[in-house]
Amino acid sequence: MSNTIIIITGDHGEEFMEKGFWGHNSSFDEEQTHTPLVTWFPKSKHQEIDYITSHVDISVTLNQILGLTNQVEDYALGKNLFNPNDRKYVVTSDWRSIGVKTNDFKYRISYMNGIDVWHPTATNDVRLDNGEEDMIILNNENLILDAMKGTKRFLYKTKNSKEAL
Repeated sequence: MSNTIIIITGDHGEEFMEKGFWGHNSSFDEEQTHTPLVTWFPKSKHQEIDYITSHVDISVTLNQILGLTNQVEDYALGKNLFNPNDRKYVVTSDWRSIGVKTNDFKYRISYMNGIDVWHPTATNDVRLDNGEEDMIILNNENLILDAMKGTKRFLYKTKNSKEAL
């Protein structure tokens, strides 16, 4: 155990009709996006993390612990799991949209040019009133655009693309 790293997690949560859905990949509510993560790092003390994290943080944390010195932006969207002030939001996705989650709100954005329209919610999945929605979007426009831009870096580049994404 002195030279072994152990990571236990799930790939997603599962909903059992708590908010009207069954299963996963149909919503970005807490039941579908909140997953346990238990780690063992040699010579580390017990710690419970209560700030938002993402599965994409695992590779960043491992790479940094193992000595990789590249800028994180070279290879990932994640952050080090143990740097709480380093995270402004996490990005989730399904087959047709991405979700941006902060400590204050969740916002879902369609890949399909606005075919689906979702409304921002509080982190507990409660729908906000129109004034609150407008303020969330207005006050966080740069953060939302940053999340979209970050995910675009990892989109598949087609054979006919003339420039990098």
